[in-house]
Amino acid sequence: MGNNSSLFFIFFSTVLFIAFVLQKQHQLSSSLDQLSSSLDQLNSKVSLLESIIKKSDHQLRSKEEDIAVIKKMILEKEEVKTVQQNIVYKIDLDQEWIPALKIQFLNFISKLKHHLDFPTSKISEVSKVSNTLVTFVEKLQKSATTFIKELYKSVIPYIMKMSMWLLSELVKGLNTFFQFCLEAAR
Repeated sequence: MGNNSSLFFIFFSTVLFIAFVLQKQHQLSSSLDQLSSSLDQLNSKVSLLESIIKKSDHQLRSKEEDIAVIKKMILEKEEVKTVQQNIVYKIDLDQEWIPALKIQFLNFISKLKHHLDFPTSKISEVSKVSNTLVTFVEKLQKSATTFIKELYKSVIPYIMKMSMWLLSELVKGLNTFFQFCLEAAR
């Protein structure tokens, strides 16, 4: 009778230990899933920032091309006016038209500069944020990888040792139980 109680106790403790190990393994798996989902979220944010940077860069290049076209148009207009004035009016260009055009051009450029300052500052901000996010993700990935490797190295031998011990105890208990059953059957 005492032997059955100890056998039952060993079997019950084995079951409890296995349940504990499985629960710990589930917790580790869920924490890895959480890290993975966090990493996925960071990757999606980085890709969103990259698309914003590309869009802003495209807009900035488009505006630069527009500025180049406008500058070309202004130069062409200056040339046309110069020719017209020389032929028709014979006005002294150095004293009247060139300073006026220069003032108009400078006014235009200064007004255009205000429109270009905002996208330029936003692009630099997005670039800084994306660089920060990239370094953070790299550090997180490196630390998570080393943590998982170390955890695996330290836990697996312990689990193997305990499972071998539990299996040997289970075999001993089952042998005793089967012997008891055979003796009872005789």
